[in-house]
Amino acid sequence: MKEKNLIWDLDGTLLDSYGVIVGGLHGALLEQGISSDPEEIRRCVCRFSIGKWLGEVSAAFQIPREILRERYLALSEERYRDITLMPHAREILEQTAEQGATHFVFTHRGGTTKPVLEHLGILPYFAEIITALDGFPHKPRPEGALYLMEKHRMDKESTWFVGDRSVDIDCGRNAGIHSILYLPEGSYGEATGREDAVVTDLLGIGDVVGR
Repeated sequence: MKEKNLIWDLDGTLLDSYGVIVGGLHGALLEQGISSDPEEIRRCVCRFSIGKWLGEVSAAFQIPREILRERYLALSEERYRDITLMPHAREILEQTAEQGATHFVFTHRGGTTKPVLEHLGILPYFAEIITALDGFPHKPRPEGALYLMEKHRMDKESTWFVGDRSVDIDCGRNAGIHSILYLPEGSYGEATGREDAVVTDLLGIGDVVGR
């Protein structure tokens, strides 16, 4: 697997973090005196995005979106050490790196990104990490991925975007690269028909990019 590049999403892909995310969103709304169903929050976040949930709740309850967002961030960031790795995350990073792949990250996660990766012991695997703090438009806009590709002179035919949601797949397509959708058992995500491959176990990615 020579000269292959993998651009990774984090939440729900390499990081088992939706429990912390949902807890933060549920808590932010509860502080406003409004009860919500954590499973419905999870469904929206997994299928679409945190931003979509924030926008819908803000409109429905006439709560400023930024207030909800700030409280969500504060509550979830307090628990970043509760985040764990998805099954086989470390193994696939190690396996593909040994076969010649270079790893990158393009995530909507902010200031806790590197502390989480360092805490979990996988930070050294990544050549560069793009987070919300870098100011690129959110996925599916491709600017963050295109920046990485230009800076590191990636060949489009040898580059893959890996994520668990349609925004990740569309980001890869918009950047002109391959995409892999990760749908573990129990995921609320759905295949789009636009991805190049679907895997239910991260170890399957090695087979896809090694073809």
